[in-house]
Amino acid sequence: MIPSLWLGIVLSVGLNGNPAIRRFPDLVASSPVSAATARPSAMLPGVEILPGLRDTDHFEIAKVPPPSVKASYSTVHMTQPYVAITFDDGPHATNTPRLLDILAERNIKATFFVVGKNVREYPAILRRIIAEGHEVGNHTWSHMALSTLTPDKVRQELSKTHDAVLQAAGYQMRLMRPPYGATNLRVKQICFQEFHYPSIIWTVDPLDWKQPGSAIVAQHIVAGTHSGAIILVHDIHAATIDAMPDTLDTLLAQGYHFVTVSQLLNLGDKYPVTSTVPMAIPVPEPEPTMPIPAAATGNGTGANLDSTIPNSAVRPLMGLPGDSN
Repeated sequence: MIPSLWLGIVLSVGLNGNPAIRRFPDLVASSPVSAATARPSAMLPGVEILPGLRDTDHFEIAKVPPPSVKASYSTVHMTQPYVAITFDDGPHATNTPRLLDILAERNIKATFFVVGKNVREYPAILRRIIAEGHEVGNHTWSHMALSTLTPDKVRQELSKTHDAVLQAAGYQMRLMRPPYGATNLRVKQICFQEFHYPSIIWTVDPLDWKQPGSAIVAQHIVAGTHSGAIILVHDIHAATIDAMPDTLDTLLAQGYHFVTVSQLLNLGDKYPVTSTVPMAIPVPEPEPTMPIPAAATGNGTGANLDSTIPNSAVRPLMGLPGDSN
């Protein structure tokens, strides 16, 4: 069955309008999902849409953070069942392409927080991520705990990854996630004021880095997800990718709509919590849930600090506008 004209036009315009695709010939979209997996739109009778494209305004949601963006987020308070799923530490040679296939089958858009060293090693995979409509955020160059580094080292970790993504795909990142969730006011100030990156933490952490098995990962994600949630998982673990089909299908069946982090931030402005809807208990920005290896800190064995500015020379911040959830 031929896909609907409406969907074809929207997808065509979105794809052809991607500057990275014009620059890099190996950028290709995933194969179209078979018509058997499509289903009628309740909002547009007679028009078939793919799983994941559940709202007529899906393509109208801004793909960059709103002007009112805050310095950090671990959740977005809103009334509608929108969520963002995020994947850290890639690109990975085999897991990321398999994940992209899973997402494409459901037409779900995700946000990938990439490590600069891996971008340098797998630029074609990064370009595929962007070509298929996903968002990319900065996860530093070498996955070091930014809260333990000097300001110059923090800047280097971010700028090297920013430049690597820009060189590989012509893509301008607008978000960042601190490795291990290890951040502080000084790091947030550098990210927000110098790089214009809001720091994106998370709402749901299934601890997939402990590799508890795909069933446990799926169970934890489904149990912890609520409207406005930011879901953390890692596309460097095969078991995490194994968990994705059941996880995504279950959340779709529960009525959740998947958007990128920037789209979720925009929707938070569009659908704020109102007095007629009980407000969910705010989720505080969590302490790091992953252990920080010594080599990933500024004081650890094998750490290579490129800045000689001591932490004691940095004036501590008393606060940062928009820092709380």
